[in-house]
Amino acid sequence: MGLRETLTQILSEYSTAKTALLGGHPLAQFIRGQAAVAVADALGSEADGLIVQASPGQGNWAAVPWISIFDPAITTSATRGYYVVYLFHATKKIVHLSLNQGTTAIREEFGARARGVLIDRAEFMRKRVSEFQKTLPAVSIELGSDARLPGDYAAGHAMGVTYPSTRYQTKIPCRRTFAMLSTHIAHGPFVVVSKGTPSRNLIY
Repeated sequence: MGLRETLTQILSEYSTAKTALLGGHPLAQFIRGQAAVAVADALGSEADGLIVQASPGQGNWAAVPWISIFDPAITTSATRGYYVVYLFHATKKIVHLSLNQGTTAIREEFGARARGVLIDRAEFMRKRVSEFQKTLPAVSIELGSDARLPGDYAAGHAMGVTYPSTRYQTKIPCRRTFAMLSTHIAHGPFVVVSKGTPSRNLIY
């Protein structure tokens, strides 16, 4: 199944699927398996060395499912670092392709101030890679949910593209683009390498 069909299936079926139990649900299995494969296939040889993971939630359905592309030199998890991710709107047939941040680590460190920190860091990321603004023009996203994680994703969004259902793209940013984004951000003056982990985290 191609990327366009994959995105369409998730958006078409997710709201109904959430009324059933997550465990063993066919759509949950599809998201974790075939959806991640579809993104990797769309990247082609550019996916070499990258990790593609997708999640409909753990234990319960997520308000917003996601498909992420991780560079192991930066992060291997959606909880820390920064990465490229497909985020699905909770109620509308809209997909956001987002350069985003690991929100869990930020919330654990900063607590109630986490959203403000995420917004500040997203702005910093945009300044570091301003040459990508024409390619990734969406500097804000809305995910249609009041749940904590979607709100944090929206705050952590630095830049990207928003695709309504009529304009799903079958080509996603190649590894060269992602590597350039990573390099520009990682060599900024406010970066440290976390001990015991390959991820780089922006700090102030």
